[in-house]
Order: sequence, then C-alpha cells, then structure tokens
Amino acid sequence: MSNDPVLDAVPAVLRAQIAYRNASQSSLSRETGIPQSTISRILSGQRVVDLEQLVQICRALGVSVGAVMDQAERAAQTPDDYAPVIPLRRETSEDVSSIVGRAAARRGKGKKEDGLEDD
Repeated sequence: MSNDPVLDAVPAVLRAQIAYRNASQSSLSRETGIPQSTISRILSGQRVVDLEQLVQICRALGVSVGAVMDQAERAAQTPDDYAPVIPLRRETSEDVSSIVGRAAARRGKGKKEDGLEDD
C-alpha cells in the first residue's frame, strides 16, 4: 500500500477490468511480459504498480491509463462501504471519430445533440 488513496484504488480497478474481460493473471503476464507473480502482487495491493507496468497492463486490457486513473480517483473519493467500479469499455478509433464528429457538429451549428439551442 502507498500513502495515496488513488494509487491504493488502482488494483481494484484493474481487477474489475480483468474480470470484465474474462482475462486471467497468466494471460495478462503472457501479453505484457510482466511476471505473473508481480501481477498478482500488484492486483492484491502488495506492490504499487509503476507507470511502465500500468501502461502495459492497460494496453493488454484495451483501456487507457487515464480511464483507469479516473476510476481510481472516483473510488478513492467514495466511502469504503460504497465503492462501485464500473467496467470500462474498449475504446476504438470509431468511438473517437464519432465523439469528435459530434463535438464538431455542436460547435458548428451551435446546437446540442438533442437539437435544442445552447443558452
């Protein structure tokens, strides 16, 4: 454990992502090159994940480091008796293009997505 509640929440977020994707520690180890024993210690909170390992794990799971850290931040701010961890979905280039396109359309037309004028 660290002295930072956000870093302490990262293992729970990663465990949720692994479970959501029906992955295993051994498959994650094979894909990242990180020893399975190290992954186990990271996921149990016995070891703080370093940035390089976090990037490798996130890539293998198909999620961004930013999304994992955002969820860890939310989990750290939530009381211990209620800390939901919502599975992140894999981001694709189509998702990003769609988001960028909608944002550009709103800026260009001055309208919200629902067709209502901005105030």
